Amino acid sequence: MLDRGILYQNQQDFKSAVECFQRAIKFRPSLAVAYLNLGISFIALGKRQQAIEILQVGATLDGTAVRDRSAHDQARSSAFLQLGALYVEQGKLQRALAVYREALSSLPTLLQQREVLYQRIGDVFGRLQQWDEAERHHRAALELQPNQVAAHLSYGITLARNSSRASEAEMWFKRALKLAPEQASVYHHYAEFLALQSRHHESAVYHRRAAELAPTDYALVVAAATSLRLLDRKAEAELWYRKAVALRPDDAHAHTNLGAILHLLGRTNHAAASYKDALRLQPGDAITLGNLAKLGVTNV
Repeated sequence: MLDRGILYQNQQDFKSAVECFQRAIKFRPSLAVAYLNLGISFIALGKRQQAIEILQVGATLDGTAVRDRSAHDQARSSAFLQLGALYVEQGKLQRALAVYREALSSLPTLLQQREVLYQRIGDVFGRLQQWDEAERHHRAALELQPNQVAAHLSYGITLARNSSRASEAEMWFKRALKLAPEQASVYHHYAEFLALQSRHHESAVYHRRAAELAPTDYALVVAAATSLRLLDRKAEAELWYRKAVALRPDDAHAHTNLGAILHLLGRTNHAAASYKDALRLQPGDAITLGNLAKLGVTNV
């Protein structure tokens, strides 16, 4: 049942996957990987509370009777990580910290997971604006896995919060780039850092590179377009906003953004058409109606 559930999960048939994982748990109630995958399937179906409940059970399963203790503990660790991420998503940061700390104390031998847990704890402390604790945990993650790209990024982001340590933060972003020269997220985070430093021309270069490396990532494509628009490079920005519309043709904001850049380019008829497309997807939107009014269009 477990293998069949994973097959359904890979095919994104999450309802069928849930049924298989539930049966697997019924016959083998100590199988942590079944709880983990059931939780993941619930998340995919938008059933967050059910995912939390099942992951809580899976994360705390006793593994004394299982045959493969290492695989059992790996599944438990992943359940802790999924559970913590759900709490972060819900803004329950103290609960997330408690989950990550429980994982550290109950799974002390899993080195790679400890690095991820330290990084996650550091990220949560960053959200809580407790920068010293955030830095301490990010440093701990780097000491365990000095070549881990995500740890470099998290540490750089934390340091960048302190304007007096901007040069130090930049060093960590550059180290991440050397470790992962083809990873779009690294370019994006460095671009965001450069924008905060008001180095907008450099920021645009890295935003665009991020989008080139991940041309189907809507957020990165929009970030590239926006970065170029802020530099008044409107024609280039238009190209990226069009890519965003192609990626999400049913997203009203994508059409609004395209309409706005066409408006700035003086192509009023095309701008009006994009605004009207946005209104069809999001009727009555005040901003889009206001933009149309600026074009002299009131009959929509």
